[in-house]
Amino acid sequence: AFLFAPSSIVWNRVFIHGSKDGKPMAQIEFSHEERTGFAETIKDHLDAEFGLELGSFEAEELFDFLLKAFGSAIYNRALYDAGAIVSRKSEEISEAILGLER
Repeated sequence: AFLFAPSSIVWNRVFIHGSKDGKPMAQIEFSHEERTGFAETIKDHLDAEFGLELGSFEAEELFDFLLKAFGSAIYNRALYDAGAIVSRKSEEISEAILGLER
């Protein structure tokens, strides 16, 4: 299984489009090691599930395509989910503070 850890070395930049106002979103940067790991995961999955053997170049191109096609939707969903967690925790803290009243 591929696990990635952020790296200070950035070899590639992928530009994500699709913000609500039509402006480009921020760049998402992945290190060479991360891109290699993502490509290997794609290669392994396509081989195991469909018997398709891709080279590293093709797998990285597919990764770029998927990131461009779905990256903004995944990013926005993650923001929504994070906001819901923060909101829920904020309510819990407010209740705890109210519970301290004398």
